[in-house]
Amino acid sequence: MIFYKSGRQIFEYDSDGEAVHFRNRNIIPFLQKPLSDEFPKYKLINYEILNFLFIKRLYIKVASKNTIGHSILRYEITYLTNKEINDLVFSLSKILKTNQEKSH
Repeated sequence: MIFYKSGRQIFEYDSDGEAVHFRNRNIIPFLQKPLSDEFPKYKLINYEILNFLFIKRLYIKVASKNTIGHSILRYEITYLTNKEINDLVFSLSKILKTNQEKSH
């Protein structure tokens, strides 16, 4: 019950190449369906990290042609260390900066 309430424990992020890949899964595989999303870097619009007491979540806004304008993806990052979160923020900020430079 504790694992289920605290969210998915394993978060993997890969930004090598032209695409960004996010994976979020649980230690116990049958508790929750794993999340896996991959999209081109140029589709990243924005991101936000929210802290709720002991829970941390990453919200990614991605340009989408299926929905009106964009989609929002949510990942549990509670179990990441501060250094891992800082590395993630640095990488996502770098992608956003590159996207803004290309659009101007």
